Amino acid sequence: MKSAALDFYNADELIPAKRRLIQDVDNLELDSSVKVPVPYIPERRGDTNQAVRVVDDIFTLLTFLDKNLLLKNLPKYVADNPDNMPSTRLYEGDLMVIMNALEKLTAQLTGQGATLSAIMKEVHDLQAQVRTSSAVNEQVWPSLPASVQSSSGSGLQSWLAKPTGRPSLVIAGSS
Repeated sequence: MKSAALDFYNADELIPAKRRLIQDVDNLELDSSVKVPVPYIPERRGDTNQAVRVVDDIFTLLTFLDKNLLLKNLPKYVADNPDNMPSTRLYEGDLMVIMNALEKLTAQLTGQGATLSAIMKEVHDLQAQVRTSSAVNEQVWPSLPASVQSSSGSGLQSWLAKPTGRPSLVIAGSS
């Protein structure tokens, strides 16, 4: 019931209801059979969770009245427009399963959005790297000497056999 009231009404609509209930409880003629005093409910609570606190105050008073069998002494409350009343069936009935599924789906979508964003950033970075490396590969390289370009293959072997002035690699065990 609390969640239905909090989801449907805002603090500006709940505060007058709380004031009216406090007035009606104050007007009750409590006899000596009520051994517990009426709980103190502050008139104003101005903060970010005001609606939550107002609903808690209303339910505190209703719980007190119920435990002391005084609910029957309250006046009958009516609504001027039934369309302005929340449907508790959404909270207590068959559709609770759907509401829970929607909440889980929302949480999953939030997580998937972050994952998708990270993947898209990686793809973008990879595309930028490919573009950069493509520009490097398109450089004009010098052509091989004429002796290397011969089709017989002997020119390539002779070009590779030319001493470069660097020491050659000797592998142990080879002659």
